[in-house]
Amino acid sequence: MMHQIRRWLFAGGLLCCVLLVPPGAHAQKKRTPEQLNALSGEAMDAARSGKMEKAAEIWTEILDEVPPETQLNIHFNLALALRKLGRLPESWHHVTTYVHKTGRKDKKAGKLLRKIEEGLGKEGYTKSAIVCIPEGAQVLLGKKGSKQRTYPCPLTWWFKPGKHPVGAQKEGYEIKAEQLEIMAHGGAAAYTLKLNKKKTKSRGLLVIEGGGRAVQVFLDGMLEGKVPFRRKLKPGSYDLMVGKPGKMPWKKRITIKAGETLTERPDVAQEIVTKPPEKIPPAVAPTTVTAAPDARRRFKWEPWALIVTGGAVIIGGTVMQVVAYSKNEDLRSEYPQEPESYQQFLENKAGYESAFEGDVKPLRTTSFLLYGLGGAAALAGGIWLLVDNPKENGRAGVAVVPLLAPGGAGATFSWGF
Repeated sequence: MMHQIRRWLFAGGLLCCVLLVPPGAHAQKKRTPEQLNALSGEAMDAARSGKMEKAAEIWTEILDEVPPETQLNIHFNLALALRKLGRLPESWHHVTTYVHKTGRKDKKAGKLLRKIEEGLGKEGYTKSAIVCIPEGAQVLLGKKGSKQRTYPCPLTWWFKPGKHPVGAQKEGYEIKAEQLEIMAHGGAAAYTLKLNKKKTKSRGLLVIEGGGRAVQVFLDGMLEGKVPFRRKLKPGSYDLMVGKPGKMPWKKRITIKAGETLTERPDVAQEIVTKPPEKIPPAVAPTTVTAAPDARRRFKWEPWALIVTGGAVIIGGTVMQVVAYSKNEDLRSEYPQEPESYQQFLENKAGYESAFEGDVKPLRTTSFLLYGLGGAAALAGGIWLLVDNPKENGRAGVAVVPLLAPGGAGATFSWGF
């Protein structure tokens, strides 16, 4: 029982140490509005200086992260940049997306669209439509690699006559890859990409190999067959026993996984199981002399490791709390609460709350989490020391002894480790 309690305490302490990493630390961190604004400004500067390739690359990278109203401007900017780069089909896609999402007439966008379509016609492009089954899939254009681009399906695109690699993908379905053959007929053609669901294997295969005759196989105590043995089983754990009548069996706890094959080659013992000897009468039973237990005690490092780790985590939480307090004071100085006008008060309040949520609140939340985790680890280590303190000379390692003194009384507390 004591050994089991010790294992629980150590497992709990290790869990605390694993949870020290703040939530989301392993996931890719999303860009903040300030970072997105900085990248957008960098793209605009690159476009003004004629570096259209760099500008288009930045806008494409941040397109899905910015708010919807900002996406409209990026679509239009991408249409202008890609047109100058000669990538007319992509330019056409972004300007038509801009027109459809705006929902209103835009003379500048309409003029740009007409110029792009004129250029596509002169260069021999043909407009085609791609439809996916099921809905909600994504179209993959271009060869597999860095230049392959993804667009929502259904998709209308301009292709030059010839063969073009296209594909479609959706979670839970196999990726579809085809070669579209575009004819120079001058009209719109439609192509359908049908995706197949991924096949899932719901059972696993157990294979038992070995030599000899009449070697029987038992699963969970039931006779299932003889070696060689092959059987598809549902995923789960089973008690496997292999042996011959009258011989020592081979036993193992196995786990079957869906879609996987588990192969066992048991070494079946050949010794004949004999009848166990009868018990020796108590009167003639030999006296067994056991060695005295070693009085030396082994130093228990695990509980101290938990206590030290918990203390370090608490110190980390305190440091994070100090940093949060410092940032909060800086925000109060940046957004004073006694402005000259009520409008300025509302602006300062909104700015302070937004900055507090982004800079201060995560630090405070993490510091409180560290306090809890560090305290739990230290408490687990302390409890471990108390419950795992063996008795010595008939007395427990932790003891409270009454103490009489002239003119009064008291008690002493002793703790051995």
